[in-house]
Amino acid sequence: IHRSLHDWSRILIQSPRNIFFLKKYAYLIIEMGVDDPQPPRNMGYLLSIVKPHIAVVLNAFPAHAEQFERVITPPITDEKISAAIAHEKCKIITANSQCRYAIFNADNVATYHELRDSVVPHATFGSSHENTLQHSSYTVSLEKTKFGYMMKNKKIVITLKNVVLPNVLK
Repeated sequence: IHRSLHDWSRILIQSPRNIFFLKKYAYLIIEMGVDDPQPPRNMGYLLSIVKPHIAVVLNAFPAHAEQFERVITPPITDEKISAAIAHEKCKIITANSQCRYAIFNADNVATYHELRDSVVPHATFGSSHENTLQHSSYTVSLEKTKFGYMMKNKKIVITLKNVVLPNVLK
């Protein structure tokens, strides 16, 4: 998005006021994405702005990976790119002294390898019964989308009526 000088001036003036209004909230959910192993689009830079106490890492795949290819020793493979991205993304946990709890996708190989020995208390999610939260079912109809999970031998079903979501778990 191209912004004019007027747009940037307005953003700079409004930002402190908007941050002040956040103080009334006990929790803030922030997405912290990385596009590069170098600042300002890496996790180290983001952690200089905010240090979350709870961190969630969903996955690491070689999408939008052109910036990570330069830190990989040839031959460049999807596995090496995923590992480099996971290393950078997982710094939200491994390089964050404020992180008190982590949640991560143990089905994602790169993320799992980066965090499996984490000293931060954590929970995992994925399809394996060994995960804290196990995905067990997923159904879609024109009327609803239904998710099934297992947690501590208890089945949890979440139904979203009038919502049709694609099955991305296959």
